[in-house]
Amino acid sequence: ISPVVSPKRRTANQSAFYAALEAVSPEDAVRALQSARVADSTKGTYRAAVPLYEASCTKGALQPWPPSKDSLALFAAYLKVSRAFASPATYWWAIVEEGRQRACDFRLDRDWAKGVVTAMERGLPQQEQASPLTVPILRRLGAAVSNDVDFNTVLGLLCALFTVARV
Repeated sequence: ISPVVSPKRRTANQSAFYAALEAVSPEDAVRALQSARVADSTKGTYRAAVPLYEASCTKGALQPWPPSKDSLALFAAYLKVSRAFASPATYWWAIVEEGRQRACDFRLDRDWAKGVVTAMERGLPQQEQASPLTVPILRRLGAAVSNDVDFNTVLGLLCALFTVARV
């Protein structure tokens, strides 16, 4: 089926869209979307979560795939009692996503999942949040350095630090 083309002139966005329709197969487009669902930094966490989940299932004599309420609850329980991770829910949701990606016949009750995540995170220490870099803070920083070169150097280092921290 060929796409319906409006007789009007196309905008740049429409032209780009139609160019993608011509150049990219449906399979590649869906693969690109699936790949972008999770940030690269989160994919590492997801890869690490699978063996942890499977180990908890082995310990509990449960089949890991497809995930069940019992296997997910057991994994959440071990994440809770281990206190090994600042964000245990990230590891737990990784297994939920893996179950979906494996095309297992897997359904999740959202209310139940919300309760599990709340229980996992209850009692964890508050994560430290960086103070915002506000104009008054920058003014104090400027007053603390002896000359413009020092200020520009410190400001450049701060910018580099924030860039690295965000990657």
